[in-house]
Amino acid sequence: MRALILLCMTLWPGAPAIALPALPGAQGAAAPDALAAYNQATQALSAGKYEEAIQLYTQAIERKADFPEAYNWRGFAYRATGRREEARRDLDRAIQLRPNYAKAYELRALTLYELGQYADAIKDYTEAFKLDPKSQSNIGYRGLCHFGLEQYDEAIRDFDAAIKASPREALWFVYRGRAYEAKRDGKRALSDYEQALLLDPNNVRARTARGVALYVQGQYERAIADFDVALRAEPNNQDLLAYRGQAHIELKRFDRAVKDFDELVRLDPNNARGYVGRGFARYQVKDYALAKADFDRALELDPNTGKVFCYRAMTHREMGQPEAADADFRQCFTLDVGQKTVYGKAAEDVAAQLEAATPPPQTAPPRRQPPDDRAEPPDDAAGRRGRPRRVVTGTPPGQDAEPLPDDQPARPASPGRSTPRQDPAPTDPAPTDPDPLPSGGMTTGGSPSGTVSSIGNAQALAFLRAIRDGNEVRVRQMLQQGMSPNVVAANGMTALMIAADSGYGRIVQALLQAQADVSAVDSQGRTALIYAARTGNIECVTALLSRGGIGVDAQDEEGMTALMHAADRGHRAAVRAILARRPNVNVRSRAGMTAYTLAVRNGDIEIVNAIRAAGGR
Repeated sequence: MRALILLCMTLWPGAPAIALPALPGAQGAAAPDALAAYNQATQALSAGKYEEAIQLYTQAIERKADFPEAYNWRGFAYRATGRREEARRDLDRAIQLRPNYAKAYELRALTLYELGQYADAIKDYTEAFKLDPKSQSNIGYRGLCHFGLEQYDEAIRDFDAAIKASPREALWFVYRGRAYEAKRDGKRALSDYEQALLLDPNNVRARTARGVALYVQGQYERAIADFDVALRAEPNNQDLLAYRGQAHIELKRFDRAVKDFDELVRLDPNNARGYVGRGFARYQVKDYALAKADFDRALELDPNTGKVFCYRAMTHREMGQPEAADADFRQCFTLDVGQKTVYGKAAEDVAAQLEAATPPPQTAPPRRQPPDDRAEPPDDAAGRRGRPRRVVTGTPPGQDAEPLPDDQPARPASPGRSTPRQDPAPTDPAPTDPDPLPSGGMTTGGSPSGTVSSIGNAQALAFLRAIRDGNEVRVRQMLQQGMSPNVVAANGMTALMIAADSGYGRIVQALLQAQADVSAVDSQGRTALIYAARTGNIECVTALLSRGGIGVDAQDEEGMTALMHAADRGHRAAVRAILARRPNVNVRSRAGMTAYTLAVRNGDIEIVNAIRAAGGR
């Protein structure tokens, strides 16, 4: 598992890495010629010319042996070119020369992490944080090392600290979700992925992680929706294709599954899993000849996987080839005796047929309850009577589910391996019979309820998701059941802000009727009215302006009012509606701009005239 994590993290372009800062000059006395070489190396490094930088840093070191900065940044360049052992030696030397060199500890920790030496990396990240407490990301990266050591509780504690330090950073919610998944806490994992997507709807890591979590919980429709989005960003991601293909199989959409596995085979014609998945789907539509061809190819590439022999055995059985089926069953049970529990009855049928010496010449033998839309149902984890049923199926054999702290999803569980469901949520994103709301989300009458954080609160997250999706019926239903209208996301946006930012006027009205707080501000100092003005949805703007205490002149962190945002974006109707409330039209932003100057810059004459008529200048 650790090797797989390391490989994926190395290949994943979004893996945690030390971003190259504005490099400092060398500290302490340095020979002029050594310093000149160092400065030239720094310029090469900043330009991404790593080999040139290595040569120049080497010159600096040759001219001044005790030059910790040169060793540190040469180590950085070595690591950037994949030469991690050389990088570690340089970083060891930099720390030896300067024991309090925080950046060297940080770079060495990352290098050790990539070498799979997680325990040593933890020590270095801890030391780096002690030397530079402002570098909160070191705590999060240390959490990845704990994850690599399967120390999930320690990893979660580090991710908690990273989230507290950077509550608007989606990355740490994704990683904490992975740790919760490893602990079989599917609810908390899904909650973290939801938070990450609220913070950054375009985050492919979060989208992928949520898709995998939904897949594991059996919510295949929602999982496919997430995989669709992620694949638009990463069309060649083979793991996503495998997941989506298998989800289509679970939903009996075999033609779509074949297309996904076709693409997988095209991308990697020497990987068995694409052929297994495609053969699996073809078997279900009784295209036995093509299914057999796929299983043949899969076994050429990977002849030691018992399950595929069973798949091919079942195909031989349907093709009326009992001798070939018997041989495949025997090979399957030799390689994986556990498969006998699943396919034992089918093998017995073939054996009995052979003993009776009555193999049909052309037609398939009588079938005794073939697999129901699956090539292999595993053992029944719940102990039900009759033929075992699958809890969760997966893609090709050998791809066990392992949550990874990287951009690649865990592999789907192998067919035949039972993966317990983790309290699956309803497939419909707006369930009609929700669990009782947590006490923090209840209201006791017509007065406004208190603020309710969505962090770790599944019902509050479901409420925000319904708002984001524009599901007015669900929003009103949850409000009637007692959900607070003042749910707050991790980035400080309230339910009302999210509705206004999305342009859902009727949901804004529903929240206002439930006494949502119109004066609340998020982490950027923005109110719901500011968000409505930015989107320009007049229904949202007028609904908010009709409320008392709206704070029409409220300014965000940039000093921008709702009028200024509307003028800057050219939303004429919103500008007229806000001007009707007689705002202070000459408020200046931190950049010194007024609504009038923003309108002039935007070039909308109608807005310019309207603001000037109201006294703007």
